[in-house]
Amino acid sequence: METQYFDSLTSKINSANSCASLSTIQVDVTSELNKQLAAAQATVNRLAPVITPPTTPTEVITWINNYISLITAPYNEATSMLTTIPIQAAAFAAAIAAKQSELGC
Repeated sequence: METQYFDSLTSKINSANSCASLSTIQVDVTSELNKQLAAAQATVNRLAPVITPPTTPTEVITWINNYISLITAPYNEATSMLTTIPIQAAAFAAAIAAKQSELGC
């Protein structure tokens, strides 16, 4: 998962120059994280049934090709997002709290 996305959200938090703008940014960041989590969960849910290998020899060749190209990359990305986003959410909460303190909110 690319850190540029999280870096841009952190920059948004740090750019707040008032409590009102920080509050708006907090809502935006939370919304963005929720969208990312929902997308990751949807991907995992969609791909999870395909994780089980086929049962007939004819299905094996097709399954292997599809598994490699279709499953591995998006599944790994989604599971990475499910791990990374909560960690980043905690970091954002700390950044918001620090900014609130700085701004006297």
